[in-house]
Amino acid sequence: MTQDALRERRERRLVFARIKELAETRIPGRFDIAHLKAVHAHLFHDLPEHQPGAIRKDTYGWHKVRELEGGGPSHVVHYLHWGIEARIGAILDAFGGPPGLHGLSQQEAAARLARLYGDLDHAHGFYEGNSRTLREFTRELALAGGYTLDWTRAGNGGKGRSALYIARDVAVLERVYPGLSEERAMATDDPGEYQAWWHLAKLRKLQGEDSLERLILAALTGS
Repeated sequence: MTQDALRERRERRLVFARIKELAETRIPGRFDIAHLKAVHAHLFHDLPEHQPGAIRKDTYGWHKVRELEGGGPSHVVHYLHWGIEARIGAILDAFGGPPGLHGLSQQEAAARLARLYGDLDHAHGFYEGNSRTLREFTRELALAGGYTLDWTRAGNGGKGRSALYIARDVAVLERVYPGLSEERAMATDDPGEYQAWWHLAKLRKLQGEDSLERLILAALTGS
């Protein structure tokens, strides 16, 4: 086994142990940005290289090249690269914590959580560990709001994880380039916008009916 593989396995084990701790004892908080930072800090407490609890600084750009499990072509996802901390704070303040889920039907709650997840994923507040942090944070938020959000029901195994990544990446790209159409992409002088349409069209085809809202609805019970 390579050194990189050993490091990845060690990281998975350490973070999984911290996730298990939070399944038994949640971090108290108001589900604001301080609470989100606290969840990240707890999950990555043993991995200082991931800067636990620290929000990313503004940069010229921030993106990830996604390689889906099972092979196939990769795609590029662009994230917010300026005003990150202020944006996350505004998103969470607008949601309003657990009361933002009270009195909603399961469908309505799934829609609100999907919008929140997409907004926070676009902000992509941490240098590493955004996916695990957002899953845990939204799980705790749903629980405090009267729901059980079991992410394993959204899709397990390689195929399920890929479906969730595709749905999330579509949601993020739609926030980076709102209203992007093929017509607009063909007329643009911005190579980034054209490339984004190419990736988005491919992902929507792979996504089918598995939107982020639909996947969260499948994982949500209660109330």
